Amino acid sequence: MRMHTTAALASILIIPLAVMAQDSKPLAPFERLAASETERLEKDIQGTWLLMELTSPEILIDPADVAGYALFREGFVSLVIHARSIQPGFLGVRQNLFYQGGVRRYRISRGQSLQMVSMIEHHNFTSGAELAFERPGTASQFSVNLADNALTLRTEKGDAFIFRRVTSRGFPKQAEERFLDGAGVRK
Repeated sequence: MRMHTTAALASILIIPLAVMAQDSKPLAPFERLAASETERLEKDIQGTWLLMELTSPEILIDPADVAGYALFREGFVSLVIHARSIQPGFLGVRQNLFYQGGVRRYRISRGQSLQMVSMIEHHNFTSGAELAFERPGTASQFSVNLADNALTLRTEKGDAFIFRRVTSRGFPKQAEERFLDGAGVRK
């Protein structure tokens, strides 16, 4: 009986170790930390984000005229951004309205970059600010910083998109009042 118990115990301990050795090498401490951070970002980025600030080294953006949302869910992101640029000139200030909207697939890389591929998207980031449709499959990459319900995305060119998590779950009060009849009952 003791021999069977020892053999059973040995198989419980040795077989999983042999399988682990075949499947993968143990991760180095830095790799474990990177994998853990990637998992945290993948989990914490889920949800709705309100664009609070947009800066660009190439275009002067009016901070009062920035609006946008990003909705991250299960590997998809829906993104809508509006911004007004200010271009001082000899004859006064010229303003352009820039916009972008679309749906992309996304993932967080092991290096904690946000990698996105467009599915359907349009924008007017062209020289004449005319409408352009982005080809499906167009890739883009952002560095990502997510802490304290703030999400900052940066492009390689230096554009920065700073979002705040939307935490309100209710229907807006101002809109709710529009849908009430005279007796206070929802229409």
